[in-house]
Amino acid sequence: MEIRVERIGTEEETERFLTLLREIALWLEEIGQPMWSLEGLKKERFLAENGDAELYLVYCGEEPAGAFMLKSHNEFWWPEAREDEDMFLKKLGVSRAYAGTGLSGRILEWVKLEAERRGIKHVRIEFYADREHLLTLYLNHGFEEVRRRVMPDGIEIALCQYATGQTEKVL
Repeated sequence: MEIRVERIGTEEETERFLTLLREIALWLEEIGQPMWSLEGLKKERFLAENGDAELYLVYCGEEPAGAFMLKSHNEFWWPEAREDEDMFLKKLGVSRAYAGTGLSGRILEWVKLEAERRGIKHVRIEFYADREHLLTLYLNHGFEEVRRRVMPDGIEIALCQYATGQTEKVL
């Protein structure tokens, strides 16, 4: 399966990105594993909260099959992180049509290579700790669980990172 990862640069692509994430969010609600609020995926709110993020669409042929975003900071979950050393993977999602194809793993491999290309030391991600399939996915792609954090509402969050082996910034 050929994939193409493209950074979003137009209003139309942004809408495509958000539409894909909304479809995934609805499916997750249907199966009783909600992850992203639909309110938070409304364009104005999403852009206000994530205006500094790099948004990406992953294509199989001409069809958007996956989406994710990269951020350079995430103080809430990773207060010890440094912008010049850490990259945060957020909102990784794959269209239901591509579920089970290995696309999530291909995206993770692309992100890891991109981090190395940029001279980043760690790719970090956080997610609901009860999602064992996500923990397995990340562990199988070289991430390690760093810690867990319990929120005031009792939800446990797993924090994982991938160490790229970079020791200094590549120019």
